[in-house]
Amino acid sequence: MLGGMACISGQCSRGSLSEEESPRMFKLGHMMDQAFSEITEEFGGKDCSDIARVDWLDQESVKEFYQGPTSRKKYCQQVVGEAAYALGEIIEKELQQDED
Repeated sequence: MLGGMACISGQCSRGSLSEEESPRMFKLGHMMDQAFSEITEEFGGKDCSDIARVDWLDQESVKEFYQGPTSRKKYCQQVVGEAAYALGEIIEKELQQDED
């Protein structure tokens, strides 16, 4: 999610502090937030802890996450892939509107 928002901000944000923010940035950011909410709904939240369900302070839990046969790492990878795809669709849709 954060990477998607950074990408949107980098493309749509103002060039200097004296310029006004583009409403497009907020529109695309909202679209990305909505898409990410839909992607992560099955996990009960948007946070890494909701998706991975790992106690990052427990060395054995972290080891299991990275190496265990029942690791939830695949869900994290799934969410990242789906979020990247959603970001691409959002940007592509916005660029297509510019051409119309």
